[in-house]
Amino acid sequence: MSMNTDCYIEIPADKLRDAIKIAFELSSPQGLGFLHHRPGGLEEEVVDEIVNREGTGHIAASIDYVHGRSCKFTVFRGGDYGNHNDRLYIRSSWYDHGDYALEQLLTRIGVDDPAGKIAAAQAAQRAENEKWERENASQ
Repeated sequence: MSMNTDCYIEIPADKLRDAIKIAFELSSPQGLGFLHHRPGGLEEEVVDEIVNREGTGHIAASIDYVHGRSCKFTVFRGGDYGNHNDRLYIRSSWYDHGDYALEQLLTRIGVDDPAGKIAAAQAAQRAENEKWERENASQ
């Protein structure tokens, strides 16, 4: 089984660390996260930990809450499950963030036409969802 990369946005493989730092910068503290909030950017040691934690599986990096900020950001490796390539992808929508924040992230890591890529990936995801609903409507 492989992931439908049409439903995702490819990011430059050499920008993984930058994407993590920018995702952190574009995120804000929520709830009790205000108690743990730290101003400023993400330290290199923390980025190292995030990148090294996931290993070589389907997920290249994932951050949930970091220093009180609700990041909710995951980067996936492309290819078939269990047989990954060097291409990296993110979802076409960013939980607790709007499309504008996603567009900012993509722009800052050098993705061309971020608004167009977001729209295309979201349209592909809607089509996948509709297909699944049709196939499972009788169950």
